[in-house]
Amino acid sequence: LGQMGHPDALAAIDAARDAINATPAAAGILDFDTESARRRLERGFSMVAIAGDSTMLVRGMRDVLGKLR
Repeated sequence: LGQMGHPDALAAIDAARDAINATPAAAGILDFDTESARRRLERGFSMVAIAGDSTMLVRGMRDVLGKLR
């Protein structure tokens, strides 16, 4: 999905967050990495989703299959 850690992408995300935080709205973002999600909360996001439906399904199946091996 691109280079979300690229400095240009991070700058754009920070600018969007700042613009949203200047309004009554809550700034939220989707991030699939827990450490990155923690940093985003520390940097001013109000909400960070850390998985989508398919990600949760894959993680759950890996856990189940790992227990069966």
